Amino acid sequence: PGIFSYLTQVPKPVIAAVNGGTAGGGLILALMCDFRIASTDAILTTVFLKRGLIAEHGSTWLLPRLVGPSRALDLLWMSDKIDAGDAREMGLVDRVVSPISLLDSATGYVKKLAATSPPEAIAATKRLVYGHLGTDLRTALKEAEAVQNRFVTAPDAAEGARAFLEKRTPVFRRIGDD
Repeated sequence: PGIFSYLTQVPKPVIAAVNGGTAGGGLILALMCDFRIASTDAILTTVFLKRGLIAEHGSTWLLPRLVGPSRALDLLWMSDKIDAGDAREMGLVDRVVSPISLLDSATGYVKKLAATSPPEAIAATKRLVYGHLGTDLRTALKEAEAVQNRFVTAPDAAEGARAFLEKRTPVFRRIGDD
């Protein structure tokens, strides 16, 4: 169940670059990504109910978390086409750029993230964010503190502090480095 739900478990950031029409399962694929950049040419629609289907592939779990329950129901029931600007306004996409700069924006986001953040911290943060969607604040605070306690004494934290003091970009360990 939830054909694209595995994307929330991938430890690496998953970035969607949305251009043109994105409907049904294609929309859910984009929404299951961690971050979404759309071109001004993007049009999004849930389409399921217009085809005699129910909202599927995790959309009833995901959409209310992105846009709230009433807006999620409206998107699912009406299946209207949403342009990139409206999608940004309601939280379906995170950034809107020109079609010509879409891929550069998406790859630039990934390159900046790779240059400024350690992979292990990226993965742990993603795991906590998705894991905490179904927990109470107290549980989330305890889990985050336990993870932070492991990270604060790790080499990446020392490098981050040194880089801050030296006013330079940190050079974090990459996965597979010893």
